[in-house]
Amino acid sequence: MSALGKLRARARRRLEARRERRLAATRLVRAFARSYPEAFVIEIGANDGVEHDPIRDQLAAGGWRALMVEPAASAFARLRRNYAGAAPRVALVNAAVADHDGEVELHELEWVEDGGGRRLDVFGSLSEHAVRTSAEIFVPTEHRRIVRTTVPCLTLRSLCRRHRVERIDLLVIDVEGYDFEVVKQVDFTELRPRLLAYEHLLLSPADREACEALVRDHGYETLAERRDTWCLDTTIADPLTDFWRRLRPAVGADSIYSEPTAEERR
Repeated sequence: MSALGKLRARARRRLEARRERRLAATRLVRAFARSYPEAFVIEIGANDGVEHDPIRDQLAAGGWRALMVEPAASAFARLRRNYAGAAPRVALVNAAVADHDGEVELHELEWVEDGGGRRLDVFGSLSEHAVRTSAEIFVPTEHRRIVRTTVPCLTLRSLCRRHRVERIDLLVIDVEGYDFEVVKQVDFTELRPRLLAYEHLLLSPADREACEALVRDHGYETLAERRDTWCLDTTIADPLTDFWRRLRPAVGADSIYSEPTAEERR
C-alpha cells in the first residue's frame, strides 16, 4: 500500500472509531460498566471476540468475567488466540447453543475465488434459511459456497449448569438469524440478565416483532440500533435506568430484508 493509501486507511479507521463512540450501544455498554464494574457476561456467538464485538473493550479492561461461546472451528481458533492468557476470568466454549444437547448441523457461508479456492469465511448459523438469505444479499452466485459441519451443542440451561453460572449481568446473543430461538431459552426469573442484546439483522420481520414482544413481556425496554436490539430491565430504579431513559439511537436499525441482492446490485 502506498503512503497515501495508508493515510486514507488511517483516516477511515479514525472516522469509524468516532462513529462507534457516538453510538447509543457504545454509550450504554460504558454506562453499564460503571454500574456493574465486576459484571458476569455470557456471549453466545462470540466469533473471534474482536470483530463487531460490542463488549471487547470492557472485557479487555479486565474487570468483567465472561463465558464466550462459539461453534465455528476457524472463528473459535481466532477467539482462543485473542483471549490467550485470559483464563480463568474468561472461559471459552467451542459449541453451539441449540434446543437440545448433543450435536447439530452448522451451516457456514464461504466466499470463494474463481476456481474454487477458499478466500474467507463469511459466517455460520444453525439457521440454514438465514445463511441462504445472506448468501443472496452479500455474495455473488459464482463466489458463494455453503458447507455443513456437525458441531457439539447444548441448551442455554445446560451451558449455565455445566459452568455453574449463578448470575448473568449481561447476555449478548449474535447467532446469525438463530437469535430468537436462543432468546426463547433465557431464564427471566432465576438468572434474569440486567442487560440483554441480540442481533435482529437476519431475523424475519415476524420473528423480530415476536422477539421484541417476548422481552417486553418480561419487563424489559428495548432500543434497536444498526444490527442489534438492546434490552434493559428497567424495573430497577438506579442511575443505569435513568441513563437508559435519556438514551436515543444514533442511527437507524438495519434489516437484511430491506437490502438488494448481490445480483440486483450489479
